[in-house]
Amino acid sequence: MIEVGKRVVGRTIYIPHAILTESVPGAIYELEIRTKGIPDEEATVDLLKREMPKRFKGLDVLWIRIDDSVIHMQVTGSPFAWGLVLLWLPEILQLIGVAVTLIAVFLIIPQIPTWAWATLLSGLFLTYMGPKIGSYVVKTVAGKAKEVWKEVG
Repeated sequence: MIEVGKRVVGRTIYIPHAILTESVPGAIYELEIRTKGIPDEEATVDLLKREMPKRFKGLDVLWIRIDDSVIHMQVTGSPFAWGLVLLWLPEILQLIGVAVTLIAVFLIIPQIPTWAWATLLSGLFLTYMGPKIGSYVVKTVAGKAKEVWKEVG
């Protein structure tokens, strides 16, 4: 087994080939490529990381993991036609002796980190309570200012 890059953790949604048209910018996709065996895992990783961005401008390979006969890969990038990617992968892998039997594409919905939830909750709290806190502070400061003004004047 070989693993390169950092995997984006999230919920995966299978995308049937019939509805795959082009990628959505900013979306993260995971490809599961089933093969009949991978003779040289390092050469396969190098080939995919080097050639995919060349062939599909704007595509970025985020993570690759190779287990026995399965290649898992996460990609993101500007719009590219999935039809071309799905045709290109078996051709390029065949050059290094990898026979592809199945390619599945999944959309990754990243998990929202806890700090993002905390920020969201703080924002909602301040949106709701902010005006109330502000008016309380203004009343308190105004009352103190009147008391000081009376003592001075």
